[in-house]
Amino acid sequence: MPLAEGGSMHRPIRVRPRPGQGELQASEWLLFFGALVAALLICGGGFWQLQRSLAGALSGPPTATPRPTWTPSPRPSPTPPEPTPTPTLPASVQVGIFVKVTGAGEQGLSFRRAPGLQAERIRFLPEGTIMRVIGGPEEADGLTWWQLEDPQTGEQGWAAGAYLSPSYGP
Repeated sequence: MPLAEGGSMHRPIRVRPRPGQGELQASEWLLFFGALVAALLICGGGFWQLQRSLAGALSGPPTATPRPTWTPSPRPSPTPPEPTPTPTLPASVQVGIFVKVTGAGEQGLSFRRAPGLQAERIRFLPEGTIMRVIGGPEEADGLTWWQLEDPQTGEQGWAAGAYLSPSYGP
């Protein structure tokens, strides 16, 4: 071999694998494929996350999901009681009903201690006064008289039936 200038020898280096060293061992192949699978999974997960975030950005701001509300179930309403029928007024004055003073004029109807025009007057009953019939009828001075009671005071007296008409109570 010739010597190079400076006294050192250069020879080209050739690297040749030793027999059996150019091929990968089974454990090396497993390590290589494991790293490849891990890299694919990482890239795939990143791609999936990117796709989700882009889809969310393109669809607009997130909207609130309505929450269910509780609605009470309807309860059956109680059946109203049958209305009490309004009693039918009798056609004429009789004991046990209420009467109203009608047609007596501004002065009202004379309320007397006994039946008859000459009996002592207790007071005048104004038009529209409601009284209860407790007795009668009695005939005097050409009129039919009824014994009445004031339902508010209990005061009793007599009045001419021509100025009384059947009515509902007070």
